[in-house]
Amino acid sequence: MTGLVVYRVTRKEYARDLAQLLDGEGGRQASGRWHLRGSPVAYFAESRALCMLERLVHLSVHPRDDHAPLVAAKLAIPKELSAPSGIRRISADELDAQDPVWRQPGNRTCLRIGALWFKEREHFGLQVPSAIVREEYNLVVNCTHPTVQDLINTGGFVTAPISVDARIAEVIDANALQRRRTKWAT
Repeated sequence: MTGLVVYRVTRKEYARDLAQLLDGEGGRQASGRWHLRGSPVAYFAESRALCMLERLVHLSVHPRDDHAPLVAAKLAIPKELSAPSGIRRISADELDAQDPVWRQPGNRTCLRIGALWFKEREHFGLQVPSAIVREEYNLVVNCTHPTVQDLINTGGFVTAPISVDARIAEVIDANALQRRRTKWAT
């Protein structure tokens, strides 16, 4: 029985199977809001739309210049793995109480919480509010947690093609994108 369904929008070449999707390679390569670089984690969201928004705000390549096929990977996490013993949940209200500006890029509160969660390894997942739409949630998976192998063995996994609507690509500021590229290159 499914307990939680989450999605990840990624290049088709990175989602050939569930083990690859959960290898944490992206987390090893770059830091994120909830993890330090070198930590094998994978980010998911509760909807395809939120995945696409998250992908767009973290772009280093303009959608019209990136011709790699994208897929929306759907992961069904069994009920027994999505219980509170498997996933730590943090609400937007909890974060607001700790740090009213937690949604700002580079916020250290989120990074501190995520780094501690990763180090403690008590839960395989960390469910957190999206900084883009605080009422919706992302799931960060610690890809080194022993439960991830159970998830690979029992989780339902399918992919389907997904694309960025040309109208969205039109509103992305090329200058802002260039500033992000420069920032990430340093």
